[in-house]
Amino acid sequence: MDYNNNGYNNNGYYQQPAMQPAHEKAKWSMILGIIGLCCCGICSVIALIMAIQAKNEGNNEGMRTAGFVLGIIGTVLWCVGIISGTVSGFISGITG
Repeated sequence: MDYNNNGYNNNGYYQQPAMQPAHEKAKWSMILGIIGLCCCGICSVIALIMAIQAKNEGNNEGMRTAGFVLGIIGTVLWCVGIISGTVSGFISGITG
């Protein structure tokens, strides 16, 4: 018995364990975060929700973190846009 390879025949080569694919919710939270930041604010909210779900499932990948941060930024900007548009419309309605 050969004790150098722990009883496995690997012909002298080290085999790395297979990489797991990226978590789907983390990937989609990042994609939706980018879309939400660029053009569609509701996507930021969905990205934020998916990033939180991915974290609750034990995922701490960088894509999840990126989706979370982009979701927060996009949601805040979207809310500021809605508030400023509402206030602007209200003021222009008063001044007529």
